[in-house]
Amino acid sequence: MISVSVQDLCLRYFAPNRWEFGHEHPIYVIRDKDTVFYVGCSTNPIGRFYDHMQVSNYSPVGKFIRLHLPWSLAWQVEFLTLDDCRELTERYIERYPMSALVMLYHYNDAAERALIAHHRPCLNVAYNDESSPLPRKYWQYSLPLTAVADGASNCELSDLMRLEPPTADTPQES
Repeated sequence: MISVSVQDLCLRYFAPNRWEFGHEHPIYVIRDKDTVFYVGCSTNPIGRFYDHMQVSNYSPVGKFIRLHLPWSLAWQVEFLTLDDCRELTERYIERYPMSALVMLYHYNDAAERALIAHHRPCLNVAYNDESSPLPRKYWQYSLPLTAVADGASNCELSDLMRLEPPTADTPQES
C-alpha cells in the first residue's frame, strides 16, 4: 500500500508512471484517519482521482474534497495492490458464492466490492447497502456550502452523503 496526501496528489508531487502504477495499484481509498469516504478501482487510479477533482465533472467525491479545503489537503489517498486486498476479497467471494465465477474473472472489481463492504464508505453508493453515515464533524462544511453550490435540496444531499438523521441535540438550521 502507498499512502499519499490529497495535497501531494493535487500538487502532483507524487507522479509515478500512471500506466504501470495503475496495473500494480488499481484500488484506491480516500480517507481522513478512521473515516473512509470513498473506495474506487481504476486501471489509472491517479488519473481517476484527477477526474474526481475536476470542477466540471459531477463527482460527489471531488466536490466533497473541495468543500472541505484546506482541511481535506491532509486527507490520505491509499493506493492498494490486489495482494493488499486479497484476504478481504477472498472472504467476500466466499460470502457471495453465486458471484464467485464472475469475481474470479474480474478480481479488481471483487477487491473494490470487498473493501466497500468492509469499510462502508460514506460517499460510495454502488455496492454499499450499509454505508456509514457522514460523521458530524464534516457536516458544518458540507451541508450549507453544498446546498448553495449545487442548488440541491436537503433530500438529495442526505441521499448523496448518507447523513445521520438529526437528533434532539443537533442544532437546527433557521
